[in-house]
Amino acid sequence: SLGLVGSEMCIRDRPRIALTAYDAAAKVQVRAEGQASLHWDDAVADAAWLGSRVFSRVCYGAEPGSGSELAGPGAFKLPADEAEIAAGRAHFCAVRIIVERLEWLYLAHEGHRRARFDLGSGMNGVWLSP
Repeated sequence: SLGLVGSEMCIRDRPRIALTAYDAAAKVQVRAEGQASLHWDDAVADAAWLGSRVFSRVCYGAEPGSGSELAGPGAFKLPADEAEIAAGRAHFCAVRIIVERLEWLYLAHEGHRRARFDLGSGMNGVWLSP
């Protein structure tokens, strides 16, 4: 799909990446920054494909491909057998991220707490202003 190609070009040309996760119950946000690499047809991609759930693999074999406009909500076809599921592997890419820095943010009424940890410097951390 065009979206995947655009994402591939963006990550390949500018591999710096940041991911943010938030746990509302714990009131904690974590941000991981690092370098991303794409893996289409190698051992990393093969391991990720085999480690994924069968239904996830089924989605890569859907026709038309992900993001395509449909005439109606059910106007797509899922793979019917193992061979069709395996054919979806051509549309699969694994992204490996080497995390270089973590930021931790704890949200509290009394005052937020924020810290940064640089993995390249042996996990040395510093407190930051929230």
